[in-house]
Amino acid sequence: MKYADLQLMAKTPLFKNLTLEQIENLVERNRGYTRSFKRGDILLVAGDPIEVCGLLLKGKVKIMTESFQGNQSIIADIGPGELYGEPFNWLSYPRVPITVQASVNTTVLFIDLRTFIRPTGGADPEIDQIVLSNIVTSFAEKIILFRNKVEVLSQRGLRAKILMTVRKFAEKQGTDTPVIPFSRKEFAEYLCVNRNSLTRQLKEMELAGDIEVMGKRIRFCHREELLL
Repeated sequence: MKYADLQLMAKTPLFKNLTLEQIENLVERNRGYTRSFKRGDILLVAGDPIEVCGLLLKGKVKIMTESFQGNQSIIADIGPGELYGEPFNWLSYPRVPITVQASVNTTVLFIDLRTFIRPTGGADPEIDQIVLSNIVTSFAEKIILFRNKVEVLSQRGLRAKILMTVRKFAEKQGTDTPVIPFSRKEFAEYLCVNRNSLTRQLKEMELAGDIEVMGKRIRFCHREELLL
């Protein structure tokens, strides 16, 4: 196991409160392994079986679903320290309903979370308990993530969906001028609208003085919009 990878793992919520030596022993015992991907690479395809989940050490990926008509919708955009596929790995789903794609060059640790509830030889109950606690926290955070997406899509009208999305990212980032971590095309997919409609609505909101768009940053011109 590379020392640089261990240092990255130590910074993730999954391995919180563990030493580098404990992390290395745990990953080796559970047959974890790392892989690197280039921007645009597909890490997981909907319909694939899943025996492990992914922990991002570097980079960023987007999690997507696809409709029967073939239209993609971005569920979430996740970065270093975050897991993907963990509920399906934990519950031994035969096929996953999500596709995961690298947004930038990315390094991932693949590990089977079920090993923490099916201890193998050499298991340390105390360490496994720490990791299980961290996994529960990850699940709770993922519930909030999906709740936010449902709340966005439940808004009536595209303007309200945009405002709710910006508000959620503002809350997460602790700023009135949050970065929306999507390209314009990805932002449209996240909102389940076409790109032209999104571009037109953003322009109308700028002209009306509701928001200011600065690249991937969006600033509320009326602070009360944050308190919707």
